[in-house]
Amino acid sequence: MANNEDEDEDEALIGSTIENRFVLERILGRGGISTVYLGRHNRVDLSVAVKILHTHFSDTDESIERFKREAIIINALNHPNIVHMISYGILQDDGANLSKAKAKADEARPYLVLEHLQGHGLDHLLDEKTRLSQEQSLEIVKAVVDGLIFAHDLGIVHRDIKPSNVMLVDQLSQSDAPYTDDNHSNVKLLDFGIAKCQSAHDKTSQKLTQPGFIFGSPLYMSPEQCKGDELDIRSDIYSLGCMFYEMLAGVAPLRGSNAMHTFAMHLYEMPLPFKSRPEPIKVNPKLEKIIFKCLTKKPEDRYKSCLELKKALLAV
Repeated sequence: MANNEDEDEDEALIGSTIENRFVLERILGRGGISTVYLGRHNRVDLSVAVKILHTHFSDTDESIERFKREAIIINALNHPNIVHMISYGILQDDGANLSKAKAKADEARPYLVLEHLQGHGLDHLLDEKTRLSQEQSLEIVKAVVDGLIFAHDLGIVHRDIKPSNVMLVDQLSQSDAPYTDDNHSNVKLLDFGIAKCQSAHDKTSQKLTQPGFIFGSPLYMSPEQCKGDELDIRSDIYSLGCMFYEMLAGVAPLRGSNAMHTFAMHLYEMPLPFKSRPEPIKVNPKLEKIIFKCLTKKPEDRYKSCLELKKALLAV
């Protein structure tokens, strides 16, 4: 969570103009490492989301490099099921990237300008409804799979697939104009902040994602992710299986009393079949088989790719 100093700095930036064009109107949300603002272009009718790294995360080369890498990754992911990036830069009170007398940026703070998505997160939908229908769950997962196919083809592993990183969009942005005929374009995959590039030429990515370090959200992490092992696209498939299970059951497939307990469950336990849950759920056997194949402990026992997973989903 952001500390009081961060919150004061966040509030001070409201009313500032980024790049002489994006006016920060209000705070949309705060996270552990950054704050997201609603911004509006001062010359055309365009709203944006501006993600700014907190000051105490901007004082290390690694934090800045990780944020920059997120910008590079998102910029490469021009797909209707992935949030679009508009700009990236370093926030400084130099008259170029930041203009407002009372909003001085003594420290360089990286920022991303993203399309402003109007809708609601999958996590909020699950909070309201607890469980989703098989039909709706399947359509959402197909859309996320389409986005992951595109990312994986570029050698990018998301590493943080979970409901709060999936948004159901009520109104498409201008960035989605070319995709209005896409049946799944209202589902967006967000937050590539801990994504990993598998390219052998990406030396920076390799330095930032060394084995032995654990990234992700415990309820949705693959066994290899829990151990801090090297990850590939099959880790995303496991996390997607966790999310799919939760959409149908209303609870995460594996939840321990604390994070370490949950890690152990991912390593050694399988989730209950839907019919064996305390409140049995009737699920299409083909769909259940797909979900449990995603949730196998050994990566080699899962689907080899999201394209293979998509073919299985289309056959249900």
